Amino acid sequence: MDRRSLTQSASRTSSGKRVLAVSRLGMLLALALILQLVEGMLPPLGPPGMKLGLANTVILLTLQLWGWRQALALVLLRQVLGGILTGKLFSVGFYLGLTGGLSAIVLMQLWLFAFRSDAGLVTTSIAGAIGHNWGQWAAARFLVNHQALIWYLPLLTVAALPCGLLVACLCRPLVYFFATRQVSLSGSLKSAVVLLFTVLAGIGFPLAAGFGAQPGEAAVAEVQVQGQVVATLDLHQEGRRQIRTGERVYLLEVRDGGVRILQADCPDQVCVRTGFIMRKGQSIVCVPGRLLITVDSPSPPEVDGYLP
Repeated sequence: MDRRSLTQSASRTSSGKRVLAVSRLGMLLALALILQLVEGMLPPLGPPGMKLGLANTVILLTLQLWGWRQALALVLLRQVLGGILTGKLFSVGFYLGLTGGLSAIVLMQLWLFAFRSDAGLVTTSIAGAIGHNWGQWAAARFLVNHQALIWYLPLLTVAALPCGLLVACLCRPLVYFFATRQVSLSGSLKSAVVLLFTVLAGIGFPLAAGFGAQPGEAAVAEVQVQGQVVATLDLHQEGRRQIRTGERVYLLEVRDGGVRILQADCPDQVCVRTGFIMRKGQSIVCVPGRLLITVDSPSPPEVDGYLP
């Protein structure tokens, strides 16, 4: 076989590999989008802001078999196409999802690099879940710009354990299907628990124990929009009040010494599902509207908004 024939054969082989890679990426992207849309139809599970992360199954699969570059491309394409399909492209939710996805890839890749063959599928998945939650928390902290959000970080970290475990269980048969071999689940739940508590130690157990609710008299609720106080509500004065934040409208209700968001036109309704808060330090956060409600004690009592 002459040199020209060898060159043509190599070119066809390279072209075939590119076609295979593109078709594989398209199939994985379609699967990730389907899982994302299905999860959006599920009822709320657990505390506000907690999601199963079904689409992360495909990201974990791609990272395990084909590396971080294809996983990164999959995250970017999923966020863009998912935003187009749901009408949320370049919305607050889009940036939260993008930040979470990128953070998950970074933390999983670091975990795989640090432990190499000892990094089991479960622990890698939980590392990704922690990275995803931390990334979204950081983006929400930047958008809302209030220190009260720090108390939500331990809950999101703990929630990463069952979510990461579920994603690993869903990913296992997919890995076997695509690679005709099983990725070991060594490390299992024991290693996952060790990983979780190592992370918790880093952010501080006192923070997790307090969780933002401090004892003491709580008489007012401070309402902030984009870091600016727009109202201070007397929690002893029952009633309702409407708050507008640009395009968003919220109906607040004060009852039995607590406050909640009764109605909101934000897309995910996380703030509505939070329910009543009544202890000092507790907060309700709505990232799309950049709204923050924090319960506090009067200092001194000068209420600028009473509910009718």
